[in-house]
Amino acid sequence: MKTKKTTTEFQCPVCGSASREILDKRRIRGRAHVNAICGVCGMVWVVSRQPTKTYEKFYRSGYAVGVYGLKDGKEGLEEVLEWRVRRSREKLAKFDSDWESGSKVLEIGSGIGALLKYLRDEYGCRVWGIEPEPVFAKLSKEELGLNVFAGTFDRWSQKKPKGSPAKYDRIVLDQVLEHILEPVDFLERVVGVLEDDGKLFISVPNVTAPKDRQKDFFIFEHVSSFSPFPLWLLLARCGLKIVRMYAEKPGSLQVLATKFGSSEEMIDIEAVGKPQDKISILKRFNALEKHGNRS
Repeated sequence: MKTKKTTTEFQCPVCGSASREILDKRRIRGRAHVNAICGVCGMVWVVSRQPTKTYEKFYRSGYAVGVYGLKDGKEGLEEVLEWRVRRSREKLAKFDSDWESGSKVLEIGSGIGALLKYLRDEYGCRVWGIEPEPVFAKLSKEELGLNVFAGTFDRWSQKKPKGSPAKYDRIVLDQVLEHILEPVDFLERVVGVLEDDGKLFISVPNVTAPKDRQKDFFIFEHVSSFSPFPLWLLLARCGLKIVRMYAEKPGSLQVLATKFGSSEEMIDIEAVGKPQDKISILKRFNALEKHGNRS
């Protein structure tokens, strides 16, 4: 007899509030996928989540094919790599002075390895990666010559691969934080491997400036959807302060954060903006429905 798969309801993963409104509701992979917006901090998150193993299996079972059309080989790699390197260049351009030659960089969720390749080749950084998707990890190691651990951050932390530094000057979370089921716990552990004067670079889809229509934005693997204020609050809870922020219009929200106590000044709170509400976010998605996705 098959056991029924269960889901777990979560309160706001940033401020813990139970106050929420349903923002988006649809069926994905045969199950209800409900995104709510917090009535206190404006965080958007999936309120009913499947077991952790379900998400881990999803990433191990053809994620590379689903995202980029890559298979266990080099077919299509050159085109994908060219696009991803170009995108990495665009994201890092606003933070050009923060990537010093020789600095130790760890990317968690390094994907195909394009950003690490760019940091190694263009800035002279010493780079390491962690990637749970087997095809991505294999291609980045064999085709790009990158030092990538094939597995999750949890497994990497437990195993502590030989040759990996104990702490890093820079840690990168590029389009990763929106996938994390427990962001506070995760970031607190990330801070543990960041040098005291180190910097954390984060890029996440910005729910207040979406590039995709609503049905394409709220996808299965994205359990959190960030905007400036809840991201600022989440990082503060984990002992981090935003020192630089750039919001693409439309597109990703990119921030550079340091530990509290570092010499870097914290970004003016007015630049972060007030928490967004359901109506303001839905207006942006309605505009995309009317005019089409933005390039």
